[in-house]
Amino acid sequence: MPQAVVLLLFSALLVFCVASGLSILYALAGGYLLFAGFAVFRGYGLKEVWEMSIEGVRTVSGILITFLFIGMLTASWRAAGTIPDIVIFVSDLIRPEFFLVLIFFANTLLSVLTGTSFGTVATMGVISMTIGASLGVSPLFTAGAVMSGIFVGDRWSPMSTSAMLVSAITHTDLRCNLKRMLVTGAPAFILASLLYLLMGFLYLGSGQVPEIRGIFASVFVSSWITVIPALIVVGLVLFRVNVRLTMGISVAAASLICFFIQHMGISDILRMLVLGYQSENATVAHLMNGGGMVSFAKGIAIVCISATYAGIFIRTRLLQGIRGLIERVAARVTIVSAVTLAAILACGVSCNQSFAVMLTHDLCTGVRPDQEKLALDIEDSAIVIAPLIPWSIAGAIPLSVLGAAPASLAFAFFLYLLPASRLVLDREKLAGT
Repeated sequence: MPQAVVLLLFSALLVFCVASGLSILYALAGGYLLFAGFAVFRGYGLKEVWEMSIEGVRTVSGILITFLFIGMLTASWRAAGTIPDIVIFVSDLIRPEFFLVLIFFANTLLSVLTGTSFGTVATMGVISMTIGASLGVSPLFTAGAVMSGIFVGDRWSPMSTSAMLVSAITHTDLRCNLKRMLVTGAPAFILASLLYLLMGFLYLGSGQVPEIRGIFASVFVSSWITVIPALIVVGLVLFRVNVRLTMGISVAAASLICFFIQHMGISDILRMLVLGYQSENATVAHLMNGGGMVSFAKGIAIVCISATYAGIFIRTRLLQGIRGLIERVAARVTIVSAVTLAAILACGVSCNQSFAVMLTHDLCTGVRPDQEKLALDIEDSAIVIAPLIPWSIAGAIPLSVLGAAPASLAFAFFLYLLPASRLVLDREKLAGT
C-alpha cells in the first residue's frame, strides 16, 4: 500500500507540472523527496539513502560526459560550416512534399548503420531540423520524424547497445532477436512512412526550397574541407571507435576549420563550444543558432535528479508491489499488454532506457517465461516507450539537441505505432492463472 501511495503522488506531481507548464524539474525534485521518504519509512537511515542516491548518479556519470561532447559537436559543426554545406547540398535535391518521409528514412539509415540514437540526432537530426526550418516546415513535424528515425536503429541494429542489453539480460541470441524484430517492426515502419508522406503533401510549409546558398555565403566560407568533421563521425563509428573519442576528434577537426577556414579567434571558438553557436545575421541565426555545452544544462539536471531514483528503487524494491497487477493483466487481457504496462511504468519512473529495460525484464519474467518472446516484447515496448517520456534520457536529450518541444513527440509515429501494433496483433494470454 505505501508503495502505491508514493507512486500515485509522484504521478500526480508529473501531471500537475505538465498541465500547468511548470518545469518537470519540480516534479522530479518532489519525486526524490517522496522516494527518499519511502526509504526512510522502510527503515533505511539518511546516510544509506544518500549512498543509494549517489550510486544511481554514478551509473550515469559516463553518459553525462557524452552529453557535453554532443553539445560541443553540434555547436562546432554549425560554426565550421559543416551543417550549412550539407544543408545546401541536400536542399538542392529535395522536394518539400517528400521532406518528412525522406528525413525519417535518412535518420533511420544512419541509426541502423551506427546503432546510436544520440549520435544520429546530433548529426543527421540537427541537419534535418535546419533543412526543415529553411523549408518552412513546422519544427514539431520535423522533430517527430527525426525522433522516429533515430530509434528505429536504436532498436534494430547489430551495433545497438540497447539491443545488446536486451539480448544479455534475456540470454538470447542477438541476431535471432533482430530477425524477429524485423517482422514485428515492419507494420509500424510502413505505416509511419505513409503518414509522413501524407503529411508532406498536406503541410508543405512554404511550398518551395529557398535559395539558402546565398544566405549562408554571407556568413560562412564554403569548402569541401568543411564536411570532414561529418565524415570523421560516420567513418569512426562504423569502425566501432569509442563514441566519445569519435566526437572529440570531430570537434577538434571542426575547431581547426573554424580557425583556419572560417577565421574565428581562439577565444570565440572556446566560447562557442561552451555557449553554442550564435550568428549576428538574423536569417542565419534562425536556421543555425544553438548547440554548446550549456544547451544540456536542463537535460543534465533532469538526468542527475532522476538517476538518484535507481539506487532507491533497487534497494527498497519499491516497484515489486505491482507484480500482481502485471500478472492479472497478462491473464485477463494479453501478455503483451502486461509487458507494455510494465514498460510504461518502468519508463515513467526511470531516468534512462537501460534501467527501464532491466525493470521491465524483472517485472515480467513471471508472466513471460519464454525469454526469446520476452526479449521481443521488451524491444517492442520499453525501448520505444522510453523516448516518449520527456524526463527520460532517451527523450530529454534528443529533444534538447534538436531544440524541440515535447509536443513534437506526438508526431514520432513509429515510437507508439510499434507497441500499438503488437497490442492489436498479439492476443496470447497467461494460462493457468
